Amino acid sequence: MNADEGTGTGRGHEGTRPSGPTVPGKTLGQVAYEGYCEASDGRSLFNGDLLPTWERQAPAIQDAWDCAAHAVARVVQEDR
Repeated sequence: MNADEGTGTGRGHEGTRPSGPTVPGKTLGQVAYEGYCEASDGRSLFNGDLLPTWERQAPAIQDAWDCAAHAVARVVQEDR
């Protein structure tokens, strides 16, 4: 599976990750997730658990981060 394919998680983004701006080699979701990990010292701010790397994160969670990041990107694009 490449970075633009999704798994379909039943949460309104069946089968594909959103398209849009990317960072070479990373999805916007990965960039956002890694930023969260950096800001939280690699721990969940919900329960304090250590967070896995992006590559070890569950595909459904990767999809959710991708959708959230693209939602922000759409708002930023609309504001220009």
